[in-house]
Amino acid sequence: MSDTVWATIDGGIAGVVTGGLSSLIAPWANWQIDKRRQRLKHKQYLVALWRDMLGSVLKDCEANPSKGYYWSRIERHPTFTSLRPQLKSETYQEMKQIGIDEECHMFLVKKVGEIERKWELL
Repeated sequence: MSDTVWATIDGGIAGVVTGGLSSLIAPWANWQIDKRRQRLKHKQYLVALWRDMLGSVLKDCEANPSKGYYWSRIERHPTFTSLRPQLKSETYQEMKQIGIDEECHMFLVKKVGEIERKWELL
């Protein structure tokens, strides 16, 4: 066979192999990118949910100013179940010992900000 025929066969095989590999790698790469994007959206959603929770509980406390009301409302709030695992156990114990509602609120606001920075959302 001539050199032209071999070059054609080599080119054809290279094209088939390259096409086959790219047909496997491209969807996988897109899936990885989409997975990361979904994780980022979920983290942003959680932070927004936590901030809404803190704001609504603070408004409730302004309407019912009694000592320890903020902490009891936060602890019973359904959204707190998603924030609680993100807080270290020492942080959680420290928060429970804060007796002044405004200080407890600011403590949680700072912790949500720290989580946001740790997750690189800012």
